[in-house]
Amino acid sequence: MKRALAVGITATALAVGACGADSQPSDPSSSTKMPVTETAEPVQPLQVEWAPTTITLPGADSATIVTIATNKDGVLLPPERLDRIGWWEASDMPGDRVGGTIVMTGHINGNGQVGFAKKFIGLQMGNVVTLSSADDAEARYVVQAVEHYDKASGKLPTERLNRLQGPELLALITCGGEFVGAPLGYADNIIAWATPAPA
Repeated sequence: MKRALAVGITATALAVGACGADSQPSDPSSSTKMPVTETAEPVQPLQVEWAPTTITLPGADSATIVTIATNKDGVLLPPERLDRIGWWEASDMPGDRVGGTIVMTGHINGNGQVGFAKKFIGLQMGNVVTLSSADDAEARYVVQAVEHYDKASGKLPTERLNRLQGPELLALITCGGEFVGAPLGYADNIIAWATPAPA
């Protein structure tokens, strides 16, 4: 069962998260944090009926999805492994259709290796993204846009990312653009937006 979103992603938050650097050593403790509004205690992943376990992109490229949540400082951390994608369990659940935005994130690179989430940047309008569960349930989404948000400006569609009501929307988030070094890492946040495929 889905719960109400207790914490919200801030504009500065996503501007700093989900990055790595092929050109410089990656420090997961500093470069991958995505601060959210403060919470008193760590948020634990929920047991849900439809938890996504696999994401498949065009060309049958797939990655394991892991549940991510906030720590005691209200920080949402992408998965440490570059070949994993994190689903923020406080966001919508796949297949809900009327629940708001499903938020997923991962690293573009780190420690000289490419992250699976780099593929988000190459998605094009009309591409189909499939989310699957452990018991083979599926939800398919059609990419509508891939947008770049300059981190330094602090402008992100936070209301859209934090929606818990309205039409279902999938947001696939990573970093991109020019590598500018600490504290931003890459200059941009990249979000691929997708809506449910016709039944």
